[in-house]
Formats: sequence, C-alpha cells, structure tokens
Amino acid sequence: MKKKLISGIIVTMFLVTMVTFAFPVRVSAQFDGQVKVGIIGPKGWIQWDGMKEGAELARDMINHPETFGMPGWGPRTQGGMYNPYDDKYYEVVLVEIDEHAVPVPDPTSAVADLLKALDTHPTMLILVGGFRTDVVLPMREAAMDYAAVHGRPIWIICGASEDFLIDDGPEKDNPYDDVRENYERYKYVFRANPMNSSWLGFQLFYMCAQLQTPKLSALFGSPLPTYLIGEDFTWVDPVLKQFEENAPLLGLDIVGVGRPSAIETDFGPFLDAVEGSGAKLIVHVFSAVAGATFIKQWGERKIKAVPIGINVESQMQEFYAAIGGKCEYETIMSGMGTKTNIVPEAEPLNAVEFWDTCEARFGHSPIYTSWGSFGIVLGLNTSAPNSWITNSCDYIVTLFEQWYNPNSMTGFFKYTTYHDLYCDSYALTPIWPPAGWPDITTGIGTIRAHLPQWQAGALEVVWPRGYKPAPGSEAPDYLEDSTPLPFARKWKIPPWVYSLAETDFAGPERWPSPPMIVDSTPIGFFGYFTLPNGVVDGADMAVVTGLWQQTCAWNVLEADMDGNQFIDIDDVARVALDWLKSR
Repeated sequence: MKKKLISGIIVTMFLVTMVTFAFPVRVSAQFDGQVKVGIIGPKGWIQWDGMKEGAELARDMINHPETFGMPGWGPRTQGGMYNPYDDKYYEVVLVEIDEHAVPVPDPTSAVADLLKALDTHPTMLILVGGFRTDVVLPMREAAMDYAAVHGRPIWIICGASEDFLIDDGPEKDNPYDDVRENYERYKYVFRANPMNSSWLGFQLFYMCAQLQTPKLSALFGSPLPTYLIGEDFTWVDPVLKQFEENAPLLGLDIVGVGRPSAIETDFGPFLDAVEGSGAKLIVHVFSAVAGATFIKQWGERKIKAVPIGINVESQMQEFYAAIGGKCEYETIMSGMGTKTNIVPEAEPLNAVEFWDTCEARFGHSPIYTSWGSFGIVLGLNTSAPNSWITNSCDYIVTLFEQWYNPNSMTGFFKYTTYHDLYCDSYALTPIWPPAGWPDITTGIGTIRAHLPQWQAGALEVVWPRGYKPAPGSEAPDYLEDSTPLPFARKWKIPPWVYSLAETDFAGPERWPSPPMIVDSTPIGFFGYFTLPNGVVDGADMAVVTGLWQQTCAWNVLEADMDGNQFIDIDDVARVALDWLKSR
C-alpha cells in the first residue's frame, strides 16, 4: 500500500476536502477531540452495507493509519484528523441513522430517527448516504428545516439519484424545489454518487448506442426490437424515459415496457412478454432485490434477448455464485464498483487496492455506495490546512463549491453550480487522464460510467475500450495509440441468442457514431469498425491472421476470443473451426 498523504482520491473524494466538527465530552485517549459523521441508509439493504463499510474503512485509515502502512496526519504524525489552527488531533466517529426503508418505506420513522440523531450529536455537521427517494425526500426537507434554525447539517447524498433531490435543471417543472430553485434553503445539500437519474439514462443510452445496438442490429435488423423493464421506483422513470423518447435516434423499436415491484419473485409473465414481443435487446433497470431474481430467471430460461442495464445486486463479485452463474453474459452499467484501474495513480488506494482491501476486511467486494462513502469520509482529511475544523457550514459550502480534483478514481471531478457533479453524460470519453480537455463543462474527461459484463464468472469491462484519434484531432499526442485499455474485453453475445457470436465478428459495414467534441470525424471512434454479417468467412479470418502474434487494436477486440488481448493460435483455431458456417 502506498505510503503517501492523500492526494487524488476516488470518485467522490472530490467534495470533502473540508468539513468541521467540535468536540464531544468523551474522547479516546490518543485524541484531543472528535468529529462526527452521520451515515444514513436503509438498514437491511445492500446499499446500507456499502455505505457503512466504506465509511468504516475510511474512518480507520484516518484514525489508525499505521495499521495500513501509512504515515499520520500532522507534525506529530499520529492518527486522527489534524487541525493546524489549534494543534489538535480529532478522532473520526460514525453515527448510524436508519432510513427505515425496510421492509417498506416509513418516512415518518426515518425523519424521527434523523432529528433524534441531530439533537443527540450537536457537533455532527455532515451526513452521508440516503438511498430511497421516497424516504430521502422527506428526510431532506426535515434536514433543511433543521438547518434553517441550527445552521447544520450538510447532507452529501450517496445512493439516491433522482434529479430533483439536488437539481432538476432549468426547464423541468417539478413540484419540489432544489438547489437551483431555492439556493438559500437547499445550499447544504450535495450529491456524491451516483450521477443523477437523467445522466444515468443518457450514459446507458449512449453506451448502448456505441456498443450493443450496432452489433445486434447487424444480426437482427434495424430498428432493433427492444423491451424495457425497470422496478417501480421513481428514480427509474427518467432512465426509461430516455429510451422511450429517443428510441429512433438509437435505432431501437420499443416493443414493450414492464414495471415490476422491487420485490417481485416471479418474472415468468414479464419474460413471456419479452419472448412474445420478439425483442432481441432487454434494457433492465434495478436497484433492489428483484434484479437478482430477474436475471436468474432470464438465465434459467435462456431468453433469446440480450440484457444490458443497471442491476445493483449484480455489482457484487459474489453475486455470480449466489445465483448459480445465471447472470453470465449480463452487461451492467457501473459508475464505479469494478476492479478496474481507470486511474492507477489514485491515492491512497487505487481501484484494485480498494477492491482487495474491502474483500479482505469484509469478506466480499464493494458496491457503489461503498466507494462513495469511503471517498467522502476519507476526503474529510485531505485539505491542507484543515481550516474547516473551526468554521461554519456556510464556509464549508463555499469550499465545496470551489473544490475540484483532476485525479479522482474515475475522472476529473468538480461540482456544478447547483451541487450535482459534472458528468460525461454522453459517455464519450474513452480514456483518462483528460489532458488537452481543460473545459470540464463539455463533460469530456469528467466522471462517467463504464460497462462490465459477466464473462466466465468475472466482471470484465467492455466499455471504455480505448481509441486512436483521427488526423487533425485536438486530443493529446500520447493518445495517438490504438492499443486497447489494459482492462478492456470483447463484448459477448450469449450463444443461445446467436450461435456464431464468438467468430462472426467482421463484415463489410461501418456503424456511424457521434463525433467527439474534440474531433470532427463522425464515424469510427466507438463501438465497431466492422460488424457481424451472418457468416464466418474471409473477413473474419483476415482479421485474426493479419494480427497474428500481435496485441489487437481496441476496435478489433472482437477478434480476441480468449480475452488475453493477444491474437494467438486459440483465436485463429476458433475461426477455422467455424469456417463457412452461417446462421
């Protein structure tokens, strides 16, 4: 583990370069005082486990850095949060606050628990978490009522994605106010992760357009028959709305929409509807336990339609074994949560180190709320000097609004004017760091999701892939390289959907795709330069033999069938065995 003070921290370490707390009565012997952080979540759900575990890991790294092979935090180099203004060390203490969303949402109890915690801990200035919008919304209102009187707390949402919790944009007529519409009331609310529902929809929409749609359309025609299914939660509405409203732009034909309960146990009728509709693509959106049931029953029946979407349960490495591998070939969107070093230099832990540390400590891999809460709590200790320890929440808000991190775990982080995070909402940034793209308002180089797929029991990233800029590109010179990203893998179609999916990867067509902001060339950056044409023929053989004993370029990862990013005898043999087979 790296022995450096924290510099560029995971996706959400961005915002919390500064937060303040005063001292309670009782303090551990080696500390002079305490700072308290409230962790809000639905106890009993996987999202709560992630919030709590990520925060606990960060707390211990601050309080006991020696156990992680790290130096301390001040001139005495001991554990704790150091304040140079009073030359004291503060112990980080977590306060658990139940969101009362299990087994069913109970906003009344949730609000009561929140207010009790704020009264019990008068020095607690920061809250982290919040997952269910139908509970988070009334809790947000109660927290802001409290802040209007007491000047605290600041709530950094980590889990809830509904736009209007932070900012629903200038044109949306939502009945609830937000930071944009009533800054003075809502200035204490920020979002750490995930990105808002609209941006989640955009990213899923465009990544689908750049990867899955062209390949499936080449096989099954355009517009591609597509079935949408998402749990009956409000955050899902804008995600599915993106697909329904923009289906023609994506080359999709929406042939059905299903909205099951978040605790549905029988997806038979929905899967019957998928088969009856003739869909070849399924866009699925789940954050709760029904997602596991859906994909398990999809795999058991071997439905002849490819699933891609959001499934929180499926982010866990242990998920594969838990459902007997029935999620094989499922593709999910993950803003974070895969063992993927987008920014290998991130400190004090990069993605792989964080993943391994969580597995060793908690016995399982982290989910997205783990990454968020870890980054937030650990980020409390990153400012130098720690002037926030002796300042008000109004001062902290000003610091949050001005802060940025060019080297966070998944991209350039900065808050928007209205306290959401800048995102590459069209998923157009294929590689980091974003040198040469200084205007973060374009989205290029900022936070955006990636797509992993379950392949042989492991989550393998199939987007981003890497790219080579066109002549005249404004992209930096060092990106003039067609070598794929080290974690990039071929996106695979289930063999029961298309039997020649492995070896029929090259055809005569090109798929036009949106231009990058730094480029004027309208094709060739994303997805596939060539597409399957229904037969394993000379085009397929020409690719593998032309790349014999070479590292394949990012745009022909399809030819790398054993996933080692090197064209060898295994790849050539597979094509040869299927030679002249057709669908």
